[in-house]
Amino acid sequence: MKLYAAPIAQPAPQGKFAIGDLVKKSTGSEWVGRVVGWYSTEQTPEGYAVESSAHRNSVQIYPAKALELVPMAAKEA
Repeated sequence: MKLYAAPIAQPAPQGKFAIGDLVKKSTGSEWVGRVVGWYSTEQTPEGYAVESSAHRNSVQIYPAKALELVPMAAKEA
């Protein structure tokens, strides 16, 4: 019998974005929101969960390379 342990929650590693950063998709469909979590898999070593600014409680996951930080000037507009 093999036993499996549930993963232990860990703080996000020092990556491209921090929890709370305002980001947007860099290509394709538009998605703007705050980073609310992160994930890592073999295929996506650095990925983020982004909660939409436009649609409350809607979260999408994206690899880091698909996101960019929203500039400060855009945040204040």
